[in-house]
Amino acid sequence: MTNNTTNIDPRDFNRAFEGIDYPTSKDAVLRSAADKGGINGGVQTVLEAIPDGPYESEADLMRAVDEVYVETEGFMAPTPAAAANPATTDTAAAGAETEDHSAA
Repeated sequence: MTNNTTNIDPRDFNRAFEGIDYPTSKDAVLRSAADKGGINGGVQTVLEAIPDGPYESEADLMRAVDEVYVETEGFMAPTPAAAANPATTDTAAAGAETEDHSAA
């Protein structure tokens, strides 16, 4: 997979999946994402790599996206939930920084 998949804003997946009726197929997801315009090119690349489906829900789509990331990048995809709740990750990062500073 190309480098542009590692810097995807997780909210780009939310935008790509908006308005999709389930169950759906990979082709329908790709058409929906393309119809929205302005979708991150990395999102398009990832969506082109998912299996054909069917997908019963957005959660099914995100599992397929995660599988693509694990297979090609070696890590899980950025999740829309993490982007929607940055306080969770910021708090964890702040705690890690505090531990690092106290250990020094």
